[in-house]
Amino acid sequence: MCRFIVGSLIVGCALTAASASCAEEEYVKLPEGVIHVVLPPGEVKIEDTIKNGKPLLRLSASKAVIVARRLFLGDGKGATEVEATNEGMHWPHPNGKKGFVLHGEMTHEPGATIGAEH
Repeated sequence: MCRFIVGSLIVGCALTAASASCAEEEYVKLPEGVIHVVLPPGEVKIEDTIKNGKPLLRLSASKAVIVARRLFLGDGKGATEVEATNEGMHWPHPNGKKGFVLHGEMTHEPGATIGAEH
């Protein structure tokens, strides 16, 4: 199963790209204030945008859309962080240094992995 865990500075969401029902053992324990959302199967698109002068990320899958300042994309065991900056989508380095930045959008086809090794 592929999980997309999303959090923002204000409200968080955990997104799962899977069926609408999860077995009890599949739920991920998340911090207070984080919401778990099940995404419909299919293509997932992430893009950077600016609203009211503030950088945001927009994640969409089918008709589901999530807008946040920070996303955590992972499988429930580990995740990679993506944050909105004025330069675009920023993947911070785990040691706190600046990571790489992508401006525009990324699309992941069904079955694709994000930063995963097989």
